[in-house]
Amino acid sequence: MEYNDSLIISRSELLPDSLEKYAAIFIFSGAVSSLKSEQIPLLLRHISKGNGLYCGADNAPLFEEFNEISDFLFGKKVWGNFSDKKATLAKDSFLKAEIKYSMDAGQTTVAIPLDCRVHVEAWVADEPIITSLKFGHGHIVFDGGYSRFFVNQNIENRFVFNSIVQFLLAKNSRRKP
Repeated sequence: MEYNDSLIISRSELLPDSLEKYAAIFIFSGAVSSLKSEQIPLLLRHISKGNGLYCGADNAPLFEEFNEISDFLFGKKVWGNFSDKKATLAKDSFLKAEIKYSMDAGQTTVAIPLDCRVHVEAWVADEPIITSLKFGHGHIVFDGGYSRFFVNQNIENRFVFNSIVQFLLAKNSRRKP
């Protein structure tokens, strides 16, 4: 996927006060959360208006923001510390556009809580590692292995990242809430 000139990427250690200019927000969880409890409902309201959220976690302790959002939505948190290097894609994963069967899982990954509202996109060790959720008019992608993007910088992981961006920016999805 090639980005057009209208895509602008900005980086911030904290969630901006106003989210209106952002079509997609990427949170790469750390050991200490940078989110304030009152920001989560505001973030989710922004997503429900048709925007996207990527919420990534990795092995302990890199999952604090992820756990706050997941706990708010589902009352569940990540678990595990899996060392499998490959993740298997679900049959109808949006990631299949670029990758056929399996993909890089990340260095050490965590499992994402299952919930009837999420769709599993990829598995590792029989546990979900990437899930998606149609949230109002927007999309959320939960990822338990974001280290794949900075440890193994290869063409496959670029396809995965691009597929996630494309999914988050899509205004209409095949998935129903």
